[in-house]
Amino acid sequence: MNATLILLALLAAEPAEAGEAPLGTVPPNPPEGMVWVPAGTSFFGDAEGDPDEVPVVLLSVHAFFLDRTEVTHDAYLAFVEETGRTTPGAGSTDFKRWAWVDGRPRKGQGELPVYLVTWADADAYCRWAGKRLPTEMEWERAARGDDGRRWAWGDVWAEAESRGNWFDGDERPDGHKHAAPADAFPEGASPYGALNLTGNVWEWVADPYVEHPAWKVGEDRASAPDTGYRVVRGGSWFTNNWYWMRASFRYFLPGDEVSTIYGFRCAMDFSY
Repeated sequence: MNATLILLALLAAEPAEAGEAPLGTVPPNPPEGMVWVPAGTSFFGDAEGDPDEVPVVLLSVHAFFLDRTEVTHDAYLAFVEETGRTTPGAGSTDFKRWAWVDGRPRKGQGELPVYLVTWADADAYCRWAGKRLPTEMEWERAARGDDGRRWAWGDVWAEAESRGNWFDGDERPDGHKHAAPADAFPEGASPYGALNLTGNVWEWVADPYVEHPAWKVGEDRASAPDTGYRVVRGGSWFTNNWYWMRASFRYFLPGDEVSTIYGFRCAMDFSY
C-alpha cells in the first residue's frame, strides 16, 4: 500500500462521532420502505474513470437510512395532492405523452419511478416526507458497500434481464421498453438491499456539481460552490453503456431539467 492510501486509511479509521451507530449494529425498526446503511469505510471514485472521479479515496461514512426503491408516481401523488405542487410534465410539449393527466399519473405508471421532476421537486418531496435527498457520498456508499464494487451487485457486469433496467436494444430482454417498476430486479440489489441503484432512472442527489467534489479533497461540503448544476447517479433505462452506470460515475445537468430518465429516492439521518 502506498503512502497516500495508508494516510487515507488512517483518516478513515477515525472513531465515529458521538451518537453514531457502532459498526455492525442493526436498528430494530427501520422506517417503512427504507434500508439501513451502517457506518463504515468505503472507497470513492475510480482510477480508470473520468477526471472528476479521481483521486480514489477511502473515507469514513456515517450511518443513515435510504429508500429501498426510487420514489414512485403513486407516492409522489400524495405529495401533489397535499401541497398543490405542479404535476410531472405539466405544460411540457417534449414529454406530453408521459405527463400526468387531470392531476394524476397515467394508467400503468403508478408503480414506476416518478420522472419529469426537477431537482427542486425531488428536494421538496423528500422534505415533505420528513427525509432529504442523499448526498453523493451517501449514494455511492449505499451502492458500493465496504468492498468498493463497480455496480450495485458487484464487479462483474450483468445481463439486463437479471440485474436491472437499461437500454439493451430493440429486443428488450428485460421486458421493459421504458422505466420498470421501482421494486423490480431484486437480484441487482445493493449490499444493503436498495434496488435499482444501477439503471431504471438516474437519481438526483443533494450536492451541487463541482469538478473535484469536496469529499475527495477533505474539505467541508458546505463550502462547495453552487454551480447551478446538480448531480445524478446510477444510469437509466435509456443508458446503453456500462461505463456510465458505474457507481462512481458522476453525471450532471441544470437543476431545472426534466426528462423521463431522471428520478430520485430519499435518505434520512440516523443516530442513537
